[in-house]
Amino acid sequence: PFSLTTREFNGLRRQARRDDEQAAELLAYYEALSPFAFYLMIGLTALLLAILIFGMARGRLLFFQNMLAASDGLAKFLTRVGVTSAVVLFTVLIFAIMYDVTQRQYLGFNSDWTNTEWYKFFSSTRVQEMEWHLHAMLFLMVLGYGYIQDAHVRIELVRDTMKPRTRVWIEFLGAILFMVPYCYVVMNYGIENAMRSWTIGESSAATTGLPNRFIIKGMLPFGFALIALAGMSVALKCAVYLFGPPSLRARSNYYAHSHQNPAPAEDDDTPADAKHA
Repeated sequence: PFSLTTREFNGLRRQARRDDEQAAELLAYYEALSPFAFYLMIGLTALLLAILIFGMARGRLLFFQNMLAASDGLAKFLTRVGVTSAVVLFTVLIFAIMYDVTQRQYLGFNSDWTNTEWYKFFSSTRVQEMEWHLHAMLFLMVLGYGYIQDAHVRIELVRDTMKPRTRVWIEFLGAILFMVPYCYVVMNYGIENAMRSWTIGESSAATTGLPNRFIIKGMLPFGFALIALAGMSVALKCAVYLFGPPSLRARSNYYAHSHQNPAPAEDDDTPADAKHA
């Protein structure tokens, strides 16, 4: 929030030279803050950590309960988005494929069909492009849901040899250090790419293809935003398992186990006194 990329700075400079007052004000604002951007980010991070530590000290159980509730809320949202998208997009995709196959078979009996207005609007090229558009949208919309359900491929040969706490540490660090930052990078460049496509009015390279290519390109940052939310949900649940009270261990141990070694009725890491309680 305190600095811009070189490309964004150059864009503001160009607009300011065209007597754009708003661009000039923004340029002056960022030029004044840029030398202190690193220190401001460090200060903001320290402030957030202080609030986090203060909240944990005042009400540790309530704090971790809220974290678990936030994780479950994100998981429910992603589940609804994933299931709804799967049902709707997969159904439309099936009908598009069936129509494409039927239309091509019918052209073998009646070649004059290509001269109709219906075929010009639903040409074979457009329908086939719509098929891969729908497939890409379906893939992007359910990636976050798949991660929430722990459905992605894992190297179980290695993972099954680890202790539950080690698995959770790997999941936690992987989410906050790799997954969420990578999603941010894709979202940042994806939005820019989609906006450029919309500005130039990009369409299919095929003459009879689909117009408005920015729609499918805009789905890329949206899909990765859902994946980032899934990473946040998993990171919160892992944090509760690693740092939370033993009473919440059973509710946050989903990523401590695997499909081959499911979680027991009571987590092995739970102290004996907590189990009796």
